[in-house]
Amino acid sequence: MDLSDSPLLSSTDGKEGDSNGREGNEEQSKIEDCLPNEIPEAENLLIYQRRRSLLGLQEHLTNLSNAKKELRGKAALELKDWKEKGRQAIKDLKQKVKEEVKQYELKEAARTHQREQRERHRTAFDQTSEDLQSKELIGGWVLTPSQMKFLHENPYLYNASAGSYLELLFLQKFWLWLARFIPACVAPSCITVLGLLINVACCITVLYFAVDLKSDAPAWSFVLCAVGVFCYQTLDALDGKQSFKVQNTPIEEIYDHACDAVSTIFVTLSVAVAAGLGHYPYLLYLFFLISLTAFYCTHWSCHVTHTMVFGKIDVSEGQWILILAHTLTAIYGSRIWHSTLVSFLGLEVTLAQGIVLTAIFSLSRSIVDNMQMAVMGRKTPLEEVGIWIPRRKLIFGPLLPLSLLVSLTNFCALPLFWVSPAVFILTFGFCFSKLTMSLVMVNISKGDMDIVDSSLAVPLLLAINSVFPLVSPYTSLLCGLVYAIMDALRFFTYASWDLRVALDCNIFSIKYPPGHPKNRAGDNGFYINGLNTEKVVAQWEKFKENNLSSLYDYFHAD
Repeated sequence: MDLSDSPLLSSTDGKEGDSNGREGNEEQSKIEDCLPNEIPEAENLLIYQRRRSLLGLQEHLTNLSNAKKELRGKAALELKDWKEKGRQAIKDLKQKVKEEVKQYELKEAARTHQREQRERHRTAFDQTSEDLQSKELIGGWVLTPSQMKFLHENPYLYNASAGSYLELLFLQKFWLWLARFIPACVAPSCITVLGLLINVACCITVLYFAVDLKSDAPAWSFVLCAVGVFCYQTLDALDGKQSFKVQNTPIEEIYDHACDAVSTIFVTLSVAVAAGLGHYPYLLYLFFLISLTAFYCTHWSCHVTHTMVFGKIDVSEGQWILILAHTLTAIYGSRIWHSTLVSFLGLEVTLAQGIVLTAIFSLSRSIVDNMQMAVMGRKTPLEEVGIWIPRRKLIFGPLLPLSLLVSLTNFCALPLFWVSPAVFILTFGFCFSKLTMSLVMVNISKGDMDIVDSSLAVPLLLAINSVFPLVSPYTSLLCGLVYAIMDALRFFTYASWDLRVALDCNIFSIKYPPGHPKNRAGDNGFYINGLNTEKVVAQWEKFKENNLSSLYDYFHAD
């Protein structure tokens, strides 16, 4: 019997694809109603079996339909989840692309900036090279072509011996501790100039209240001077420590000693106010003249021996005496210095006179010591420990302008010093400072000192005006002061320009930081501070094995 003829099959034909679960259950119940409760007869057995098979097939089709719906639901959920993940992935990819584009733009901007910076440096270097070549051909503002060439081609060697009692006691350790806190971006010359400005400002403050060097000044002004001297001493020591770390060139030496020369003038005036030295004009004049002469002779001795020598009782001790003097004046007033120190045969010596006479004796002793080292051949402290730095052959050149300046100063002192001691000290002090700057420039560039210096113009004109009066003495002093300051500033500015070009270095910034191939940091000379003698001697022994001939060539370049 064909199953297609069965009414049960025809009732379900074509519904397997889209019938629901409820319709399948109704058909199943109909089939069960058609089935007999008892076993049918033999002829109907085949029909019965086919109906049972049809019932199982219908059940199977129902299960397949349910499974199909479940699969469609799962597929829809998976498709929705996949679309959500796809959208998130696209969003993340877009964000990543944006970040990569931003990073690329930043890197490209950085590379562009580096290229522009290299181009600027290359242009500046080419300009510096052109300037240097032109300067070598025609010389600088104050330096000759040979001096410019020497500075450009030779390393900088600074030889010195320090180690006074106070420095060995605590000052060197204190300065070394402070030097650790100075950033590497700070140029040593900035520290030097800052110390000078502080000291000069404090001295001018006290000088404002006692321009005649006799009157009393407020106590706080002397405290300010004491603080100014301490700050100047500390910063003056720290600039050398900083130069070893970031930039050690002749620029730092000329700035250091030029600031010292100017500071000596104002310190002399401030101590004159504190001690009331205006009441003792002869003593004040002698103290002023000896102080500046001793300062110049120290650099003249360095000119001959190529070694800056400091004594066991030297600048550091003198500065602490000044700090103590200003402090005592602030507490007790200037009258403390006019108390009688000793009286002999009716001659009274006040405390101020005794201290100034002691200072004059000490400064005179320093002049004699420098003469002995420069002329008589006495060993320097470096030579005493076995470090033999070659000396100059021509030694008396710098003494000629000094002799002329001292002679003209003495000639002008009688008519002019009593007019205004403060203006006189400032005028001739700047003349001595400018002459000292010239000597330092000669020392660092291995040149020769000119016999006639521009610093002699002021004393010469003042001497002429004293003999043939054209203007009043006070007016002539003021004019001389203006010219002396302008002359010192002019020379110092021109010297700075020449050094900047010859050395390819900046003055108030670090052009080539530590680590750069052109950086000039480090201690290339031999500097004994009282704490490193063995280290410097070992450095000399190592240097002597390989570079002794070059050292003689270096110092005999003159």
